[in-house]
This record gives sequence, structure tokens and C-alpha cells, in this order.
Amino acid sequence: MLRPEGLRRTGRTIRPALILGLTSLSVSGLAFAQLLPPGQPQDTGGPTGITVTPSIGVSELYGENEVGTGGSQPQFVTQISPGISVTGETARTRINLNYQPTFNHFESGGSKDRIDQNFNTDGEIDPIQDTLTVKFQGYANTADASGNASNQQGILVPTNNRILYYIGNVAPRYQANFHDAATLEASYSVNSTNTSVEGTKVPGFGINSTNSLGQNALVSIGSAESFGRLGLRADFAHNTNSGSGMNTGSTSDVDTVTVSYHIDRNFYISGSIGYQSINYPDNGPDNPGYRSNGVTWTLGLTITPNDLSTIALGYGKQQGSYNPSIQVGYALGPRTNISASYLVTVQNQLTATLANFKYLVYDQFGNPIDSRTGLPFSAVNQTFASQNILFRDKPALVSISHQFERSAVTLTGEYEVRNSLSGVQTETKVLSGSINYSRQFSPLAQGNVSLGYTQSENVTFGSPPDRARSFSLSGQLLYNLSDTTSINVVENLFRTISNDSQNNSLTQQLTVGLRKSF
Repeated sequence: MLRPEGLRRTGRTIRPALILGLTSLSVSGLAFAQLLPPGQPQDTGGPTGITVTPSIGVSELYGENEVGTGGSQPQFVTQISPGISVTGETARTRINLNYQPTFNHFESGGSKDRIDQNFNTDGEIDPIQDTLTVKFQGYANTADASGNASNQQGILVPTNNRILYYIGNVAPRYQANFHDAATLEASYSVNSTNTSVEGTKVPGFGINSTNSLGQNALVSIGSAESFGRLGLRADFAHNTNSGSGMNTGSTSDVDTVTVSYHIDRNFYISGSIGYQSINYPDNGPDNPGYRSNGVTWTLGLTITPNDLSTIALGYGKQQGSYNPSIQVGYALGPRTNISASYLVTVQNQLTATLANFKYLVYDQFGNPIDSRTGLPFSAVNQTFASQNILFRDKPALVSISHQFERSAVTLTGEYEVRNSLSGVQTETKVLSGSINYSRQFSPLAQGNVSLGYTQSENVTFGSPPDRARSFSLSGQLLYNLSDTTSINVVENLFRTISNDSQNNSLTQQLTVGLRKSF
């Protein structure tokens, strides 16, 4: 895969796209987005020390849920959410950690009391500065197993559809320079990616607990400054996974040689050739595995029109198919930025969730955001239902953001196609769009409004297509009573219309909460 220099992450600075920040966290994990000033880096220029901030929140939720042709089911839920935040950096460490579980008490008795997890962390330790680093990441969050509804921040997932995703990743990395002639990079990561079904288990429909233990090794040897405009790099990667479902005993080997040439400071071309071997073994007589072996190649052009913009275009054969690739981060103006991407991969639900970690960044307040959209980060692609199958994923994403004097607006559009490579032959297409507007009314008050639309079609071999349209609307208002105490009000509305009336749903939730930090 092409790895244009302009799209790499170094330290806490993300280039080329400017990143949307979050001004504060509120009850139930809600966040208000605000664009960082143009060109502002993510770090503060040096070690700042580690800050530990405990907090406690309490809220009352009123909701109505209508499923199928039945009537609404009103409910009152009392939520208590203790939290702790650890952020900052020293000379050899950097950490962002947020843990805020929520205890839900269903006063009407329609569901059992439960605890929803909400955890994310990303950090780095440098035992030998500029030579050896150890990166660690962790994530745990509750999602809706049927997809879509959990796209809204803070919406309470129905108990019978609840699924918990939890991930851990540790990756030591060694790098060395051999004068001006060559560079060496060696990394080894161990990751655990899991789902735990807390709701109804449905055998054969993908809503089942899964687990994966992965090991990924990479050795990369490249040329240095003495080669001038010419760049050479050889990558040798070996990945293994063990676990349940499509993760049982899978392996992947990719050996690649890449040549690049910098035409000038704004353009460089690249090409690669290699050999790839992917093996997902059979998982029962009705669930054949997937194998792809053969030569891979890519051709690419990278354009860097300015320090804040990068455009990387490519085409080649990877993972058994021919596809283009696009990665764009472009500053249209001092306050307007656009990002776009199209990258085709072969993966399953767990590997896709793990791969989303590369888009996790933090704003200057230590809040997790998605570098592609600037919105609150979620590792789970919640426009799809939970699937324990292997699929070829083709996501196309475009996001444009603009910063006004005291407000910000973000428009995001996505078209994604998933084709199954194991089990029953299926194809799922999802078209979605959203607009998010945030405004700071005063130093003490700020608000956020989001509107979303999703259109999906799922075609299973031998069956008529399932089609659905979803509409979402949410409004959030946060008021700071003091430097450590805030109150927030959140309204969520979600509507799904399906060609099967039994799958129609209407959810309305109003949450009023108070949070105190110490």
C-alpha cells in the first residue's frame, strides 16, 4: 500500500488536514465540536506534565421506542457515570486516557439495570529517544448490533441489541539511521480485538461474541538523504490471527519493494511490486475460507501544494483485486478544509475495528476525535450490523468543514459497499450524509445540532433485497455553571423505514444531566 509521507502521523500533529476539536465532554459521552484555529498544532511544543481529572455525572433520560407495527414503549432511565481523564506528556511519555462507564437504572422495569462501558486510551513511551518507542491503545464501547441507531452520540442502545467492542494494542517500534545511506524500521504489535454480546444471541446471523488475537511484524529498509530525489524501500510484513469465526488461524504475508522519485518539492511519483499471501481457513462445511496469493503492484502520484495539503492518488493490485486509491487532505482556505479517501481492503468486523485506530487523534483538551471528519471518535463502523464474516470493503468518504468566528459546520458524505468473501454471498450498499453545526453562544454556553440520513440495501443470494432508510436528528446544549460543573440537555430522534414493516423503528430520547469534575 502507498504510504505518502504527507499523510503520516508524527507525534500529536496530524497533517495535512486541520482537525476539529472538542471543547468539552458532557454526560453520556457527548461532545461539542469546534474547529481548531487554522494551522494550530495538536501539541503545545514541549512536555507539560500529566494531569489526572476525576469526575462524576448524573442524568435522567426519558425515551420512547416503537418497533415494527407495535406502539411506543416509554421509559425513564437514571444514569450515573463516574469518569477519569489522564492527559499530558513528559520527556519520554505521552498519554490520553478517558474512562467513563455509565450505570443505567430502568425505573419502569422494562429492562434489567446494566453498565455500559466507554473507554479509550492512546499513549506512547520512549525508552530510547528517537530509537525505541512503545505505542499502546485501548478501546471499549457499546454499539447497536443491528447498526445505524448507534450513529448518534449518547443514544441509549436497546438492551436486546447491545454488543460491546473492546480492543487492546501494544506495538514496540525500533528505528535507526545508518549515516545518510539507509534507514531501518522494525515493529511488532500484539492486539486483542473482541465483541461481547450483551443482548439476544442469534446463531447464524452474525450477532455472536467473537475474539481475535493478532500478531503483526514489519521490517522496513529504506534509502536516506544520500540518494537525493530517489527513494527505495523494502517492506517485509507477516501477520497472524487466532480466535473465533473468520479469525481462526488466519495468516497474511506481504513483501514489497517500493521506488519513489521526487520531481520537485510539490510532486513525487512512486511504484511498488511485491508478493502477497492471504489465508483464511475454512470454518465449517457451510462457511468456506478465503485465499489470495500472487504478485501485487501499485503506481502512485503524491501532490503537496502547501504545508497543510496533500493529495495521494494510486492504482494497483492488492488483496486479490484491482482498485484505485485516493487520500486527500486539502486546505481550501484559512478556515475551510476538505478531506476525502477511497481505500479498498479485505477484512472482517474485528480487523476493521482495529484498523480504525489509525484515525484516532486528540484535540488540545484530550478528547478523542476522528481525523477524517473531526467528529467524536468511534472505532466501530456503526452503519453496518455486526458481521462475523470476511468481506471486501470499498468505502468512499468526503468531509468538508468551515470555521466561522464563533461556530463551525461540517458536512460529511459516504458511500460504502461490502461484498462477502465467506459464508452466504451478500452485498451491502450504504449511502449516508450528515451535517453538524456547533456554536459557542457565550463563554458559558455552547450548542450543537446534527442531521443525518442513511440509505442501505442488503442483497443476499437467493433472497429479495432488504432496503431501509434512516433519519436522525440530535440537538445538544451545554452550560457551564462553574469551571468544574456543567449541565447539558440532549434530544435525539431516530427513525428507520424498511421495506419490511417489522423492521421499522422510531426512537426519541431526551436527556438532562449534570457533571462535576474535581
